[in-house]
Amino acid sequence: MRREIETGLKKMFERRGYAVVEMGGSRYVLAGNRRGIYIVLPKRTKRKMITIPEKVVKSLIETGEKFYALPVIAVRFGRRKWVLKEISRPKRVTVEIDEESNLVLR
Repeated sequence: MRREIETGLKKMFERRGYAVVEMGGSRYVLAGNRRGIYIVLPKRTKRKMITIPEKVVKSLIETGEKFYALPVIAVRFGRRKWVLKEISRPKRVTVEIDEESNLVLR
């Protein structure tokens, strides 16, 4: 199932002109173009909201800093479109993302 998640996400970024690389052995995907690099954590849920634990968020941010990449969480709610949420240093323990959150790719 993980492969399906990354394939759909990869196609979405490629349609927008990004090069996409799966980081082998990890759960992250790198997407970049001339304007910038994103490190993406793909998630899928059937619920209307997903909560990402602090440990996972911190790991994503720290890995992003090593690659000079902007950390993004990509969530697919059921069979709908991907919702992208840019994150920074969390002010609270977890990050909550719902269907209305969205990051516009440039």
